[in-house]
Amino acid sequence: DEEFDTIILDDVLSDAAHPEKALAEAMRLLRPGGRILLLSSLAGRDADDLRDRYSEWAEAQGMRLARPRVIPNKSPVWLLAVATPADRAIAAA
Repeated sequence: DEEFDTIILDDVLSDAAHPEKALAEAMRLLRPGGRILLLSSLAGRDADDLRDRYSEWAEAQGMRLARPRVIPNKSPVWLLAVATPADRAIAAA
């Protein structure tokens, strides 16, 4: 519990059977003031739909999600979001 300042979920949530559970586990491991970086390849995915799903999953876990943004200079294109626990949130970078 509370072992990590930053947790990176790289192309995990969009294909997870239970993304809320994956976020809950990441929150358990996150130190107060920490953040979770969510990355997902947009190859064959709709960015707006994925943004909405990220927001729903984060909200269900009591997290504040910074506005997800597309990283266009990569191939495939990626979506990046930063989540922080709402009850111990810091300004997401």
